[in-house]
Amino acid sequence: MANVYEALQRGRQESAPVSAPLPRIAKPSPAIFGLEMRTLSGRLQPLFDDRKPVTLAVTASSTGEGTSTVARELAYYIAAEGKTVLYCGDPADLDAVRLSAGTTETQSRAIVETSRPGLSLVDIADLHRRDSGFGSKLAFRDWLTANAQSYDLVIVDVPPVLVQQSWSGFMGFPDGVLLVVEAERSRSEVVNATTAVIGEANGHVLGLVLNKRRQYIPKSLYKWL
Repeated sequence: MANVYEALQRGRQESAPVSAPLPRIAKPSPAIFGLEMRTLSGRLQPLFDDRKPVTLAVTASSTGEGTSTVARELAYYIAAEGKTVLYCGDPADLDAVRLSAGTTETQSRAIVETSRPGLSLVDIADLHRRDSGFGSKLAFRDWLTANAQSYDLVIVDVPPVLVQQSWSGFMGFPDGVLLVVEAERSRSEVVNATTAVIGEANGHVLGLVLNKRRQYIPKSLYKWL
């Protein structure tokens, strides 16, 4: 027993070797709408086969319908497919994307490379203000013409044209417009009015993106759950 006691005492006095902590590896953020974006990307594939760059405007009939979410997730997905994407919007809408130090000054706006390979950003938060006027949108259209040719896809997050009519003059520039519609919220007459404004500006609505759709379960099926 004495020998055991002495061994325990020595163990308390001697410092045990501590192994170095393992490096923490950040898990990649999962694709929130991977299946939906894959379907949407497949629908857009004919445009990629026909031209470069493809310029898309993503808008809605009213605020809060998920325009920025759809634009962001589509940019993430297309960039992950190996294409080069220029996202035009508010940097605050790019969740979990750390901007790198690499910037390219092009006239009045800077193109910033993000930490996601293939995804670049140009900040147009100033154009989202209601008082930014028609002239700033036309200047931005000219800027895209001069600076976006090296990208496969340009995504422009556009505020609702019924709310900010100064964007109506821009809607004829993109190759297509995706109109985000929130299920059970957007009224058909408002959606029709939005598509009419886009059409009057020689814009082309490629289709509607139904957001927040609910999958209802018939009462007759509840007994099987």
